[in-house]
Amino acid sequence: MNLFLSCPTGFEALIKTEIQRAWYQPWEQISWGIFFDGDQQAISKINLRSRVWNKLFLVTKQWYTSTFDELFELIRSINRKELLPANHPIAIWVKSIKSTLHHIPSIQSIWKKAIISQLTNNSWENYSENNSLETAKIEIILNHNKTLIMLNTSWESLYKRGRREHQLIAPIKENVAAALILLSGWKFHRPFIDPMCWSWTIAIEAAQLARNIAPGLQRNFFFEKLSWFDKNIHAKEKEEARWKIFHEKKYEIIGQDSDPEAIKTAKLNAEKAWVADTIVFEENSFTWPEKQIDRSAIWTVLTNPPYGERLQPADLWLIYENLKKIFEENTNLNGWFITSYEDIRPIFWDEFRKTKHCYNGWQECLFYKIKRL
Repeated sequence: MNLFLSCPTGFEALIKTEIQRAWYQPWEQISWGIFFDGDQQAISKINLRSRVWNKLFLVTKQWYTSTFDELFELIRSINRKELLPANHPIAIWVKSIKSTLHHIPSIQSIWKKAIISQLTNNSWENYSENNSLETAKIEIILNHNKTLIMLNTSWESLYKRGRREHQLIAPIKENVAAALILLSGWKFHRPFIDPMCWSWTIAIEAAQLARNIAPGLQRNFFFEKLSWFDKNIHAKEKEEARWKIFHEKKYEIIGQDSDPEAIKTAKLNAEKAWVADTIVFEENSFTWPEKQIDRSAIWTVLTNPPYGERLQPADLWLIYENLKKIFEENTNLNGWFITSYEDIRPIFWDEFRKTKHCYNGWQECLFYKIKRL
């Protein structure tokens, strides 16, 4: 099968590496994802193990269309009965990029007409959807008149790990947090700290990565509902993922925040993520951890400080000044942080360098690394 894995902008190289580690070979990379060939095992494995990716799609058709008639015929050529039951409800998402076909409602209408024409022989009265079934999601991407039609096998985005029961405002997305940890080059035997763990995500993703906990183990996927998918394959992949979790190894992972409510939320979600015994959460304001550790060790510091949306400029400036001071006073810190705060340059003009342009949700951000290490 031809599969397409989408990812957050800026992290394409990471997902290419992870596809290869799963023993599949990418054959085309575009700005928002990667194509590769795989089987049913690939659908299960990638959905279960994905840390950085957004969604995994099954490509049903890919061809050039410049008119609505051509699009109609392309859609009509899809073997819908082999893909989904005839009465399965479908939601259509359309993205048009410099295509002659750019009117989204018309494209959605063409889909419905073509599929009904195929299934009912143009007899519209005989068509009805079974609303008791979970809606399938089809994405149609028209990129310079090349049309890509895909079935979403993940359903909800893969950054939704199935464990965010307790949430604070403006959390960093799990797949972005995982990407930043991988980019930092953190060695698991070294201590790791998020000194502003407000949304708890970075510390928990670090703990799951270190313990090799597959992020998709606690959620369901749309492909599980497909009649043609072999359920035994997915059961075997889940069993293997559970078997590969590290239970005995110990790690130094610390999350700090000055807000007691944030710490309370962090602990609840760490427990849900199976890493409550792996992380120490401290009600503190970016200082050396309170627990007794080897302070001469090389620490990895990775954090997502405020961007200035809920704080006054003076308070925000103080946070970044304090961040700078900590790095200046402790030369054994391997420091990283992500921010969209543009006024940071006068503070860290010499000490930090930009390493990655990326997005946290809809926010355009820069990932910074301390220069002197």
